Amino acid sequence: MASKKCGKCNKTVYPQEKMEAAGKLWHKWCFRCMGETNGTPCDISLTLKTVFAKDGTTWHSPLHSPIFASAAMFAVDSVRKIEKKCVPKPKKTDVADDVLTVGTKKAQELKQHSREERFLNPANYKDKHTAVADDVLTVGAKKAQEVKQHSREERSQNPAGYKDKHTAVADDVATINAKKAQEVKQHSREERSQNPAGYKDKHTAVADDVATINAKKAQEVKQHSREERSQNPAGYKDKHTAVADDVATINAKKAQEVKQHSREERSQNPAGYE
Repeated sequence: MASKKCGKCNKTVYPQEKMEAAGKLWHKWCFRCMGETNGTPCDISLTLKTVFAKDGTTWHSPLHSPIFASAAMFAVDSVRKIEKKCVPKPKKTDVADDVLTVGTKKAQELKQHSREERFLNPANYKDKHTAVADDVLTVGAKKAQEVKQHSREERSQNPAGYKDKHTAVADDVATINAKKAQEVKQHSREERSQNPAGYKDKHTAVADDVATINAKKAQEVKQHSREERSQNPAGYKDKHTAVADDVATINAKKAQEVKQHSREERSQNPAGYE
């Protein structure tokens, strides 16, 4: 075995990857069946235990070898056993359980364990229940119930101290603002009653919103324009206020200019536009 080339790919075979069979060297990944099944290459991976080799050719079964089949070296039953042995068996892949499955399994184990203990010692499990942690809503409801119960007990022990007594709770933002507005209104009424002359035709000054501010400015400009027109009517004859055109107006004007320019060129050179 002087050659160090692979019997299939004809490339160099190194010691850590070589297989020796049929008088040749093979790569481990090239060491495959060379037989055919109904004209289709078999190409099943081989080992030294499963290979049938002759004159540099390898098979995984004597049925694929015309040499072995014609020589009747193997019985049909033996061939079927070899075929069965060579075909890889399906294997199951172990995968990790997800969180829900793990939790379900643990709950099932606890339930089974509880059943076994209950069966072995039924007297200790009479009217016994499993204690579970309360959720936030249940905890809050229990605390409120305890406070309510405590308040009832104190009220029953000292009814005089609880006459017309209510629990003080923090006001929300809307209630606070409503109270402040009520206080301001009440204070304004008191000042108006003490000094009615000072509040005659007096109103509360509030900040204008953007729309009101713009409307006031437009009114001032309009009033100013009217005054100038009345003082100098000749200067305002056929005079209009110049405003910036919007995009649609600009495009319409450009289209009109192009159309007008085309008409002028057509009138000057009608032959070129036939």
